Amino acid sequence: MRWPLISLISLMFWALMFWPEPVRAAPLSPYTQADIDRVEARAVPTLHSILFKDILGRLPRQDREALAGLTLETPRRLDPWSPFAVWAVPAQRKIVFPMETIRFLDDLATAAAALQLAGCGHEALANYASILTRQDPPGARPPNPLQALKIDRQKALADPDIDSMSQGILKTSIVYILAHELGHVANNHGIVKTTAESRDQERQADQYALRVFTIIGAVPFGMAVTFFAMAHSQRVPGDFTSTTRFEEYIRERSTHPLDGERLMAIGAFMRENAAMLARNEPNAAEFAQLVEQSASDFETLGQLVDDIDIRRYQAEKGRTGNWDRIAAYCPAAAR
Repeated sequence: MRWPLISLISLMFWALMFWPEPVRAAPLSPYTQADIDRVEARAVPTLHSILFKDILGRLPRQDREALAGLTLETPRRLDPWSPFAVWAVPAQRKIVFPMETIRFLDDLATAAAALQLAGCGHEALANYASILTRQDPPGARPPNPLQALKIDRQKALADPDIDSMSQGILKTSIVYILAHELGHVANNHGIVKTTAESRDQERQADQYALRVFTIIGAVPFGMAVTFFAMAHSQRVPGDFTSTTRFEEYIRERSTHPLDGERLMAIGAFMRENAAMLARNEPNAAEFAQLVEQSASDFETLGQLVDDIDIRRYQAEKGRTGNWDRIAAYCPAAAR
């Protein structure tokens, strides 16, 4: 399957949303028990297939042996809700991927596809994500991305173009997330004590995930969503009143800190390995050029992700934005 190209430059503002200080109360999940029932029935076997067949099944034998005994846990919910929660417990050789997270990433992928095919930018998703982390919901539960954009999920996925694009975004995002967590397990990462240690572990896990993509021969365009999601759930030093407070946050609450150096390293890897990543595409040479273009986008994004002025701008939009006006950024996507 040909993975859709997602312009990282068009989405870069999505990656610049960080929780401001002080942190508000954790929101309730947008999803009901019935929502989780539906996603659980299909997502659990899919996750197991991707992890154990598509990824582990194609790794070299020494890698598989090093990861022997790995387990995947798929809890339904977390309390409190955290939209992008996925983590590894290396000491227990375990990856945890909650069902609420799968549903949220699925909705984000569907919304991103609907926006792109409607000819809109991604400002609507950027504002949704920013408001979600900075304001209390208008009711008991926050709207999920599709509800906020007034997109009917069933009608949207009945469009074969939206369905195909959203599945490409979602699957490559899931592959990257699982491969990244495998990297934590393979490297036996433990609890970090400093920001530097945390960033080093993240870079090692990134390199492991990118190596997985070169082994399976897939173009990792969908990983863009992964990193926007990671950035959405993180804060950076400029969001804190002191370095000490940031270090406390990294130790106690942050599991996947994102910084510009990380993004630029990913871009460099993609550029150096473009041909290997694109080798299974029908027109491998053309796709290798697209991978190199995306590498440039990552490198540019890496230069911007720590820009304090952009961060402040996005934070202010999140604090002052209106839930009801999110859909107005792309009325053509509503259906």
